[in-house]
Amino acid sequence: MRNITDGSHLLSLTGRLVLFTAAAVSLYWASNKKSSKTSQLRYLLILQSSPFALLLLAFLLDWDSLEMVATLGGSDLPLFYRISAVWGGRAGPLLMWCGWMALGTFLLTKTKDAQNLSLRLCVGFTGTLLSISILLDPFAPSSGFSGQLNPLLQTDLMVIHPPVIFAFYSLCIIPALISVAGSILGLDQATIHQRTLPWSRAAFVVGTAGIGLGGLWAYTVLDWGGYWAWDPVETASFLPWIGLVAVLHARSQSDKRALASSPSIVIAVGALAMHATLVTRANGVWASVHSFAADGVGSESSDPYLRIVSLFGEGAAGVEVMTYLIITVLFGLAILRNLMKNQSAALSIQGRSSMRKTTPTLSIFLVTAVIIIGVLSGSVLLLSLSMGLMVLVIEGDGDDADPVWIFSGVALYLFASWSWMAPLSLSIMGMAVFLLPWVLSSPKDAEGIPIERLVNARSQNAFARSTPWFGAMGYLALTWMLLTAEIDGTSLEAHEVFGAPFVAALAIGLIFHSWGIRSNGKTGLFVVLGILLLSITSGLMSDKIALPGDADRYLTEELTRGQVSAFLLTLVIFSIPSSIGEMIRALRKSKTASASAPQFNRSNRGLRSVGSSIAHVGILLLLFGHVLTTTLVDRTDPSHLVTLVKDQPVEHEGYILTFTGLEILDSSDPGYGYSIADGLVRFHIDVADLEGEFINEVSPSILRFDTPSGAIIPRSEVDRVTQLDGDLMFILDIQQANRVITNMMMGEIDEVDRVGVTVYDLKGSHMVWFGWILLLIGGSLPMLSKRKLFIGPTD
Repeated sequence: MRNITDGSHLLSLTGRLVLFTAAAVSLYWASNKKSSKTSQLRYLLILQSSPFALLLLAFLLDWDSLEMVATLGGSDLPLFYRISAVWGGRAGPLLMWCGWMALGTFLLTKTKDAQNLSLRLCVGFTGTLLSISILLDPFAPSSGFSGQLNPLLQTDLMVIHPPVIFAFYSLCIIPALISVAGSILGLDQATIHQRTLPWSRAAFVVGTAGIGLGGLWAYTVLDWGGYWAWDPVETASFLPWIGLVAVLHARSQSDKRALASSPSIVIAVGALAMHATLVTRANGVWASVHSFAADGVGSESSDPYLRIVSLFGEGAAGVEVMTYLIITVLFGLAILRNLMKNQSAALSIQGRSSMRKTTPTLSIFLVTAVIIIGVLSGSVLLLSLSMGLMVLVIEGDGDDADPVWIFSGVALYLFASWSWMAPLSLSIMGMAVFLLPWVLSSPKDAEGIPIERLVNARSQNAFARSTPWFGAMGYLALTWMLLTAEIDGTSLEAHEVFGAPFVAALAIGLIFHSWGIRSNGKTGLFVVLGILLLSITSGLMSDKIALPGDADRYLTEELTRGQVSAFLLTLVIFSIPSSIGEMIRALRKSKTASASAPQFNRSNRGLRSVGSSIAHVGILLLLFGHVLTTTLVDRTDPSHLVTLVKDQPVEHEGYILTFTGLEILDSSDPGYGYSIADGLVRFHIDVADLEGEFINEVSPSILRFDTPSGAIIPRSEVDRVTQLDGDLMFILDIQQANRVITNMMMGEIDEVDRVGVTVYDLKGSHMVWFGWILLLIGGSLPMLSKRKLFIGPTD
């Protein structure tokens, strides 16, 4: 017995020693300016990955002398799910993140022009994560108690989805640190953009894969009946992805300031990746089905960031989330520093002075007003963003206020009113404060917008190219503010309604973009205006259109789901053919050029053109499916729930459903079909059309998980009928699941003669997944170019 105890303590001691050594050496290397030898760094990166490798091995081999393995793992778990058990606790995902960061830093050493400072920042970031892991003590010896892995983690997709998401976060953090290093070293913004662009492309693809896999997990496992519900964690992961959309379109902007601002957006992407981790792991702040590893508690503050600060006294978990918040703030300060540096350089070249120097009294008034409004709103995010924008305003040209920052501030307060972050009166005051410098600027001759520009194909194409840049920035701000306001419950309706103008702008922009600069601008303008008029008419007359789902249900007090959906679907439907045409032309051009010049096939420009056209089609198809399966479907509507009595056909949503019986299986019974859980109850339902023609049988089930404490945890298993036009989803009512479990425990299962099931007829659901695949393909193609990113080792 003593040998076993000694062995368990030795394993725990070894793990702790490896973790402490990795953290200490990482922080020392990062703080030492002379640390520049790539050969030394290679060994350090192996050391940084070692704690995760050791913990993963402990789960795979069921070394239950460790507390994490004893409470989350077990020899009864399939080998595949022992991997997902690693991220069932707080420390596992963190150590996995360290492994990804170590791999990313190693790849950074292989890139051309890798700066020593960027390497030190990456190593220091990983060392910080390792230091947090020490506090979480992943190698603590077992206390003798065993536990149960969350049933929702015992799925194939949960083995894949978290590692992909943390790889995504790493690919966001590394270019952000490269941008910070480049800014500190005084590199020009175009050079920084060029160095971070390959990382941003990789992050976009991996992020698309990770978010999509999360949606697929929700679609196939959770009882949402859909792939997207604006859950706080999935929304937080979506924010850096939106930022990457802007970064990848920076070079196509006609205004050179977009390219100069791109490194700052890259830093913002890194900040948002940290913020996404913060949302996931600060439980008690945002409630989410994804918060498997959180154990904190929140405060009564209505602001999420003040709640996070209140977690500081909650032990290691509190220190962890506070560290993430501090890193996010530091990234924010780096963004502001970089933008101010760019403005100062531009003013110096032009021989102009900033507003702060030319009108100091006005500058003090503007800053004071923004602070007062921010404090009165009670929102830390609104105060921080408005202060940052106002600083950029007063540090800008004193005679000609930059309209970008002015109208960004106006939009910020508009979104604040939309997201209930500030009352309308306070928002109007904030808008007025930002408009004041613009009103007081030196008067200019009123130019207006000449009609020639409106009907000029080049101007229309410039508008199309600016849509993903400005649209992504605006949509990011709106979504972030809605997320901040949703700490006590997600408002799917707000996301759908307020996001509609951005979807409409995207569809119109892609129409203009697909026509190119050689089209007839006058004809194009009138066609787009006609499409827009038709879309508005479709929305107003949506009750006359046979839309699927819950078209008559209200999203707001004035707008129905059908009105919003008909407006968007009309625009998207008209933009899809033109974008498909653009994709076909790009493919033909690539094929022709490849035949005459083989090197074109893998040139940067050729693959980027083909990839972007494929991605455009993909995002439109995904949005088409999203409107049909999310905007149009009210998952709070009780009409989707139907009670079926055994052998009594019931007509529901255009189908005839018949509950034919149930079967009870134990995990040891033949035909059980699962490698997890301890038993299941399977309900058999025949599905036929209104003519009585049999379509298929579905078998929604309840898995039974027996815990060491004697409690039983049910997990509902979704089933579906896959048809050409979409999926027909069947989800067991959770109350039904609990009743059946109770009947099973009391031996009264034969008395179950009815079943409550939620049915969603998701027309167009296939478009979501088809569009997602096209996005992955389109995003991946530019990464296959011959542009050399990696080189041999250098010091």
